[in-house]
Parts: sequence; C-alpha cells; structure tokens
Amino acid sequence: MTEATRRLARAADIELKRRGVLSRDEHLRSAEPEGFVYPEREQNREVWVQPRLDGSIELPREPEMLSPAEREERAQEILGLTPDYDQPELPLQVSQIADYNSKR
Repeated sequence: MTEATRRLARAADIELKRRGVLSRDEHLRSAEPEGFVYPEREQNREVWVQPRLDGSIELPREPEMLSPAEREERAQEILGLTPDYDQPELPLQVSQIADYNSKR
C-alpha cells in the first residue's frame, strides 16, 4: 500500500545525493515529531512480586526482541501452521461451527 510513497522517497534520496545536498552516508529523515518517548527505567529498583498459589515466585523479565521473521515463525508454531505439525482431529470450535453451518 505504501510502495509508491517509499519509491518516491528513495528517488528523492538518490537525487539529493547526486546533487550533493546529502553526503553518501547521510539519509533522509522523517519530518514527523519524535512523539512520546518513555523515560528510561531505573536498573536498581525494588520489584514487588506476589507469590503464586503454589508458593512459587517468578520475577518479571524483559520481553525478548524478535525479528519479524522470528515473530512470524513463532506465531505459526503457536497456531499449529507449520508443515511438521500433525493434528489428529479438528479443534472443538471448528467442529461446532461446521455442525452449526450444516444445519442451516
């Protein structure tokens, strides 16, 4: 959907470099304002954690950063959409929807 706009921006970047307005390693930057930036967290702060019902405690952890490809792969694994996933029967919701639609 944004391909034409991106192509135009790349062409403008190339033209500005050709004319010498931008150096070779400089890139066009967005004119949009920075927006809200969350303040940095303090590293040495106390964290209160409520124990689970079984008495165990799990400390909060930072979310791991994934590339878009890793995020897509993980989502496919969770949804069971990988080629090596073998599901013996349809999920209950799918069966119920099929039954409902067959009666109409």
